[in-house]
Amino acid sequence: MLIQIVGILLIALFFNKINSINKEYMQLKDNLTVQVSDFGIMIKDLKLDKYTQDMRILKMKLWLYIEDLMKSKKKNDNHLHIVDICFSLYNEPDIHLVIYMQDVQQQINTIEENIQKGNYDEFDQDEKKEELKELKKKQINLSKRYH
Repeated sequence: MLIQIVGILLIALFFNKINSINKEYMQLKDNLTVQVSDFGIMIKDLKLDKYTQDMRILKMKLWLYIEDLMKSKKKNDNHLHIVDICFSLYNEPDIHLVIYMQDVQQQINTIEENIQKGNYDEFDQDEKKEELKELKKKQINLSKRYH
């Protein structure tokens, strides 16, 4: 009977210690966590130049542009920064088109690179050159649709 009481007390003490360690950990985690205020900005009619077919480059250009705009508005005690730029795929069909254009450009780059390296035999190379022509036509048509 005494052993059971001591066992129950040890288990209760153990759970209490785990609970206090967990609270301490959560407090440390909360102190180290960056608090983010989410909001979105919709940019309608965003035009891309012929060099901005890659979403990473578009993100970088938007990031730099917004940072530059905000420099004159930023106060010394304001430590807010842009954390990320995301594109909505749900409501904006133009973004789907840009992503598709990016995929086509990646296919073009891959085929051109493989042709240059000589990775295709003679039959495949002719076939890939024809595919490359079709992809470039597709890219031109997509660019015309976008712009």
